[in-house]
Amino acid sequence: MKRYLYNIHLEPEPDGRFCVTIPALGCATCGDNYEHALRMAQECIECHLDGLRTVGLPVPEEPELLPFDTAVEVVVPSAI
Repeated sequence: MKRYLYNIHLEPEPDGRFCVTIPALGCATCGDNYEHALRMAQECIECHLDGLRTVGLPVPEEPELLPFDTAVEVVVPSAI
């Protein structure tokens, strides 16, 4: 089995959901929360690659892995 690694872009929505795009493949999906969006992105990529192989098309490789940003939640005590 060959492993592939793709950049994804996660966009938070006001309702707490996340939209995900996979630019190298031209795919998009959504998830109910951050973790669900990551799982959906992986499933989307796997299904897309499987479809490409089924019809005999080449599987594109990510041209360049880019650094990415993510959010970190921090809780601090309220001022007295």
